[in-house]
Amino acid sequence: MKRVSIKGIAIGIFCDLFLSLILGIGLTIAFVDGSLINQPPERLEAALLKLGNSTIYLITCLVLGILVTVFSGYIAARIAKQAQYINSGLVGLVGIIIGIFMADGLPLWYSIISFLSIIPAALLGGYFARVSHSPQLTAFGRG
Repeated sequence: MKRVSIKGIAIGIFCDLFLSLILGIGLTIAFVDGSLINQPPERLEAALLKLGNSTIYLITCLVLGILVTVFSGYIAARIAKQAQYINSGLVGLVGIIIGIFMADGLPLWYSIISFLSIIPAALLGGYFARVSHSPQLTAFGRG
């Protein structure tokens, strides 16, 4: 348990949540028609419901979400400075737990891909932290 960095994991989770929120808002603004701003709230709500069924929007969210998780796993592992895979993997595990509560209303295919990719994405971030932190370790093994 000494090798687990609560600070690293907490900051990694914070990065994941914060960046996901900011990117989610940005994507929603990018995908929703700007002319709806001065329209009644019912039209904006209908547009947002329609957006939630847009495959291109969901795929974009999925790709960006995976990239954010890689980054968050990297941050956790770099802060931990040891046991990079354990710390980045725990960021992924917490991401799954949080995701369970947020997955309501999403298409099944999206939830399956999302949940199956969270831990590998976080571990990839841990791998990047390990490789960048150890000068003699390269992507292909010992240098």
